Amino acid sequence: AAASSSSSSSSSSSSSGITGTFHGVDVPDDAGYGDVQVDVVFANGKITDVVFVSANATKGRAQAFPILRQETLSAQSSNISNISGATYTTDAYIKSLQSALDAAGYKG
Repeated sequence: AAASSSSSSSSSSSSSGITGTFHGVDVPDDAGYGDVQVDVVFANGKITDVVFVSANATKGRAQAFPILRQETLSAQSSNISNISGATYTTDAYIKSLQSALDAAGYKG
C-alpha cells in the first residue's frame, strides 16, 4: 500500500491501513507547568510510537511522559488513565494526542 504521511486522511471512516506520522497541536497545561506536543506514528492502522515534539513539565512531572507514551501504545487510543501528581500534564498530553489522532482520521 502506498504510504502518505502528514496532514489529514481521506474521508474513509476506517482506521485500518493508516500509515505515517501525524502532528498534534502544542498544548500548554492549564496550571502553567509546561506544554506538550506529540506526533503519533502509525503503521497499518496501529499506533506504533508517540514522539514528543515538546515535553515541558516542572517539578518532576516530566516523569509522566514515558508512562503516558506506554499507556497510549497499550490502549491504542487516547483513552488512558490520569497520572497521579501530573493531572494537568496528562490533560495536555491527551489533548495533543487526540489532535494527532484526529488528523490521522483514527477512530481507535
